[in-house]
Amino acid sequence: MHSRRRCNSGTQTLRKLFIASSAFQRQVMETIVELSGVCKRYRQRIALDEVSLAIGRGEVVGVLGSNGAGKSTLLRIITGLVRPTCGEVRLFQKPPNPSARSRIGALIERADAYPYLTGAENLEVVLRLRGQSPSRSLIEALLDRVGVADAMDQVVRTYSYGMRQRLGLAMALAGDPELVILDEPVNGLDPRGIADVRQLITSLHREGKTVIISSHLLSEVELVATRLVVLRDGRIIADGALEELLSRVASHATIETVQPADVVVELLNRQLNVEKIRPHAVRIAAEDVHNAIVHLVGAGISIRAVVPERSLEQFYFAATT
Repeated sequence: MHSRRRCNSGTQTLRKLFIASSAFQRQVMETIVELSGVCKRYRQRIALDEVSLAIGRGEVVGVLGSNGAGKSTLLRIITGLVRPTCGEVRLFQKPPNPSARSRIGALIERADAYPYLTGAENLEVVLRLRGQSPSRSLIEALLDRVGVADAMDQVVRTYSYGMRQRLGLAMALAGDPELVILDEPVNGLDPRGIADVRQLITSLHREGKTVIISSHLLSEVELVATRLVVLRDGRIIADGALEELLSRVASHATIETVQPADVVVELLNRQLNVEKIRPHAVRIAAEDVHNAIVHLVGAGISIRAVVPERSLEQFYFAATT
């Protein structure tokens, strides 16, 4: 996923401004989840090790890490399914309590439903547990949102794995929670289902919901997350805005100019290796961007944008190896 950055005097100044702006926004944002020095031990195994984390309202946080890194344990502690061995957890700026937990919807690893009830009946159970009087129209609207309304009157034991996963998403959204936690939500889904989950997370973000998502499909996390948290061996090794973290691993960048790319190539190829990729765009190594900008501005070339080439996969492997 690429984003354009306007460039005047150089990319470094813009990067500093972006980081400062992100830090300021996180400070003024209402904190929804806060962990301070949280750890979890299972006998001799340390699942989480002194994790401190604050998540603000409206963020979409992608939690990444290899198997056993502590992702599911972290999400289970936030939802209250697992108690931490040490440290403090706060939800909506208060210690965890039933009222705070009721503001959370979650799908952890797989959807658990009563197999001999229909999809609609399962959702009715969840809504009643949340203190709501479920109407047929409400249940149908929730199931329609996740793409399984057509099967609402079928017993769940006849559902495919992907249909059960969609039902689990509807159960997570029951009660209109402010915080939605999704652990591997696209497991068992076909490409259409994966795209539907992507669209769902995007719509939740537009509604101002806070979403925490864990997935091994890095490309999907990259498309929806505003922030990344990377775990390794129970510790956070990276935490920051998506764009800022990905900018660390950009190997190349595209420079777009008002003047033709042929002019830019002729100017820069004397000192730097550049490649024309479009009539008004050239590709250049990331480490050469600053020097290129200096030369181009000095030669009177007008720069429209500098677009770094990077991917979440690049960043993930760089951070975890």
